[in-house]
Amino acid sequence: MTTPDRNEPQTLRDAHAVAAARRPKPGSNRETWLKFHQANARMYCMVSDVDRGHHHELRY
Repeated sequence: MTTPDRNEPQTLRDAHAVAAARRPKPGSNRETWLKFHQANARMYCMVSDVDRGHHHELRY
């Protein structure tokens, strides 16, 4: 496990805040939404290695 950068989310709550802040606007095209969901999947996976108390919830 690597130590994440201080600007990266460290907890489930942080990850939710980041996801909400970068959520595309309604009516955005499918490619934009796909990129959003793929980026979230990577982020939640990385945070699951740091926030072990929410590991399974983050992986879900």
